[in-house]
Amino acid sequence: MFKNLTYRKKNKWLVVGLILFAFFSYKMAFQNTISVYSDVQKLEAQLRLAQDAPQKVNQLRQQMMSIDHVLGTSQRADTNVQQQLLGIVTDYCQKRDVVLREFPKTIQKTQEDYLVETNIFTVEGGFIKLLELVYLLEQKSRIGKIASVNFLSKKDFKTKSLALTATIYLQNVKKVSK
Repeated sequence: MFKNLTYRKKNKWLVVGLILFAFFSYKMAFQNTISVYSDVQKLEAQLRLAQDAPQKVNQLRQQMMSIDHVLGTSQRADTNVQQQLLGIVTDYCQKRDVVLREFPKTIQKTQEDYLVETNIFTVEGGFIKLLELVYLLEQKSRIGKIASVNFLSKKDFKTKSLALTATIYLQNVKKVSK
């Protein structure tokens, strides 16, 4: 059959045969090998991620603890923050000659899974003593997060003296268990 063909036609048939051979070779052998190779690469990447998983879990736990510490989060819902705060503030006021002017009820607001308690109270005294109280609440007792401090100087017209007051906003975040 191929004896009667010219070299040009034989070369064309050879090229067509090579193309068909390459196509069938790819479909029969190489395609499966390439797909298995890509699967192996994906699984090896997942294995590398899984080997680092315990370390990442520990890092995430430490990050959560630091965030809870910064927020002043108290996971125990049974603790009465207002009573503890009142005890700390009145003890400080008695020792440092500072006057507790107002201590209203705690404002509570629920947002998603968290309960935000805001304690607002006003104290009167010297600037340094008020700053020491803020430092005590924020750094030493860590009963909550100081959200804001508003210093206000008022003049008493009867005694003609200035009185410095600080309104302190202390927030505590609690996770609501459902």
